[in-house]
Amino acid sequence: SLAAATAERGRLCVGIDPHPAMLPPLFGAPGPEAAARWGLALVERCAGKVAVLKPQAGLFERWGAKGMAALEQVCVAARQADMLVILDAKRGDIGSTADGYAEGYLGAGASCPCDAITVNPYMGIDTIEPFVSVAEKQGKGVVVLARTSNPGSQDFQAKLVDGEPRYLHVARALQPMV
Repeated sequence: SLAAATAERGRLCVGIDPHPAMLPPLFGAPGPEAAARWGLALVERCAGKVAVLKPQAGLFERWGAKGMAALEQVCVAARQADMLVILDAKRGDIGSTADGYAEGYLGAGASCPCDAITVNPYMGIDTIEPFVSVAEKQGKGVVVLARTSNPGSQDFQAKLVDGEPRYLHVARALQPMV
């Protein structure tokens, strides 16, 4: 569990964000192979010292199928090293699409296994329900963004609704799911 892992190894969550311009040359030319080598090296260095890794899905997805394979390698290695994986994907969609994302990352047969996934609730609570349902069945988690730190979050997340910021309304709407 998250509580047990962080009690044992601390609350540090290591992000794995393979920005092409920031991949160390030691791992090769920027691309999916370098991202995989770099991510696996991070997993190796963090094993036994860090409770949680958080790979950023979009930075792997930019390279298509090879990028997804790299992401899968990193997630599998982290799980084999007894680390929890929070996939930073910020997914959120309707109906069967949300079901697909939920099963693809949290389901029993997920090829890119993670212990939790970030989701975006701004299309409505129904867009995160499939994630919560699959997570409950699999003993996994869902991290719901309510307010982000980027400057543009002011455009919608912090706008007043009934005298309070919208993100507080989002957080309250999620309480029955907790």
